[in-house]
Amino acid sequence: MRGLDPAATLVREVMSRDVAFCFSDDNVPDAIGQMERKHIRRLAVVNHDKTPAGVLSVDDVAKYSRGLAGEVIDLARPGHYKDVFVFGADLAGRHREGDALKALRHHGAVYGRGAGLQGRSYAIPVRDEQDRLLPIAMIARYVQAFLRFAAIYTTMTLKKSAGGIAAGA
Repeated sequence: MRGLDPAATLVREVMSRDVAFCFSDDNVPDAIGQMERKHIRRLAVVNHDKTPAGVLSVDDVAKYSRGLAGEVIDLARPGHYKDVFVFGADLAGRHREGDALKALRHHGAVYGRGAGLQGRSYAIPVRDEQDRLLPIAMIARYVQAFLRFAAIYTTMTLKKSAGGIAAGA
């Protein structure tokens, strides 16, 4: 590609052909995991019919997710986070009792964030903002997101209390 005249060169001659992408309804840790594995800082975002929806960058995630990008990227560093505490939460992220409180006090959970990776913990919502049990289909969606996350970061030890996933919601 060296020596090409920029004024006479077509985009198709210099563009990347193997475009990495995620779907617009994928979760952020999955998208960042893909960016880490492929050593890229930007990821095309498409709708399920493969029409373009936008571009996700590491900077976007850091700006809008209160540091989540750094937490997830740090997980890729060997030995950075060995154990991740998994706990049931409410969508409001109040973390006021049981495992949720333990995650807040000892494992880096963030007050006000009710789902996903938080420090050395991972919240799976089981209750809504009014403390009502979520429909099982919605809980299943959050569990699926967690399973995708766990499949990416296979070197971590995932921990939960004897009380089970719904404890401390």
